[in-house]
Amino acid sequence: MKLKTTAAAAIAAVMMAGGSASAATVECDPVTAGKVNGTSACEYSDSVGNDNPIGAFLGENWFMINEWDFAAKDDGPDGTTNDGSGLTITENNNSDDLRRAGLWEIANYSASKNYMLIFKGGNSMNPAPLIAYLANVANGSYSSPFSNNNGNTSDISHISLYTNVSSVPLPAAGWLLLAGIGGLAALRRRKSV
Repeated sequence: MKLKTTAAAAIAAVMMAGGSASAATVECDPVTAGKVNGTSACEYSDSVGNDNPIGAFLGENWFMINEWDFAAKDDGPDGTTNDGSGLTITENNNSDDLRRAGLWEIANYSASKNYMLIFKGGNSMNPAPLIAYLANVANGSYSSPFSNNNGNTSDISHISLYTNVSSVPLPAAGWLLLAGIGGLAALRRRKSV
């Protein structure tokens, strides 16, 4: 009987931990991660190539957070974009076909929120068409994280900003710990009956 209860608790713990690992985002390599300053993490999607429709894009569980809100989008090659929605992009050049570097700034930055910058490249970009950066300051600089099949730096189609009220994500180990504690409590309760 004791073995059955322990086995059931172990199976439940594995099933609970497995549920959170279904996202299709991949951690960036150090070179790609270093393309945007003022950020603490970098991921790309291996299954979604556009941040529109937003539903499919947000289903990726970026940075272990599944509730992102769209805040702003810059897709103009005019050199500076500030549409009043919170994101200012200042490009280093004003050419339509050379959107490769510049500065970014988040208006009204608050440490109690998470900020995700999504860089969109063409559909056949390396490492992926969408690359996300988790901003940890109000502003920084960027250079295109994209390269084409020849290895040359490619243009950025647009940059989007998403926000989320800061919460500490519970990693899979936390679910395992909770399941183990629950199993021990069940065993103790069973013994005392």
